[in-house]
Amino acid sequence: MTIIDAQLHEPALARDWSTADRDARFELMLEVELAYMDAVGVDKAVIFAIEDAWGPWVCERRPDRFAFVTMITPPGVTGGVAVDDPGFAGLVEACAANPACVGLRMMHTLPGRLFAGGADDAPPWVSDVDMYEPVFQACLAHGLPMFMSTAGALDGPAEVVRRHPDLVLIVDHLGMRQNPTFGLDSPPMRELPTLLELAAHPNVHVKLSGVPTLSLEPYPFADLWDGLDQVIEAFGVQRIMWGSDISRVMGRAGAIPLAPPGLEYARHTYAEALFYVKHADRLTAEQKDWLLGRTAATVLGWGT
Repeated sequence: MTIIDAQLHEPALARDWSTADRDARFELMLEVELAYMDAVGVDKAVIFAIEDAWGPWVCERRPDRFAFVTMITPPGVTGGVAVDDPGFAGLVEACAANPACVGLRMMHTLPGRLFAGGADDAPPWVSDVDMYEPVFQACLAHGLPMFMSTAGALDGPAEVVRRHPDLVLIVDHLGMRQNPTFGLDSPPMRELPTLLELAAHPNVHVKLSGVPTLSLEPYPFADLWDGLDQVIEAFGVQRIMWGSDISRVMGRAGAIPLAPPGLEYARHTYAEALFYVKHADRLTAEQKDWLLGRTAATVLGWGT
């Protein structure tokens, strides 16, 4: 079984490397990323770089271990590629021409503090789906899947699939609000019925990323399985891919903070993020094969 982590950002570094030579900093992050993966038995990973150059850089050096997804962000947000960038079309063309690029990611919902004047406790900012129409068109034109970060705003993917029923859509993080970036709903899987409705659309897939942050129990997070069993029954394992999103869980990607002060950090390890699925007695070997790698490889066209 090949294990693919379908979501990693830049790994957090122990010291401030912001003034270091870029390639030296990137080399260190690559070394740390590989050490994380090798320590827990992850064979490959999909990089969601906040610092956009990091993804292609890593994949050029280790195409055997990494692919990348380009993050598309609203105007005024640091990181990724702004959807209103004058060179957006050319950037997408370059991504599509790079065999290591396996998709684009639409940041539908973001912490309110990321916008000018936003306080740490500002409510989540939910984008207008209309502004991302160029992203939908680019994915359709180039045959790229689109990942969508929703943080509970699941009317977004419902609208996207209504407009573009042929677009391959991957809903990140079960579509739920998660610690430490957004806080939790009460109960944490409150929006599960809305997610399950999306299973009626065969082009919609789900990413099990950061899911232990929804648990109110320590590892092995037994309270997750009532909801996860419903997701697996509705979508089937062939439409679900596992990801750790461990950098966000730890609260930092490289030197970029991913959580405001005061929100509870999700304190689980990279190993626990994988093993709650890998060692789950309720799953068959075939189900684990799909969830932990085969779905990602198939849907993203990586190694198939």
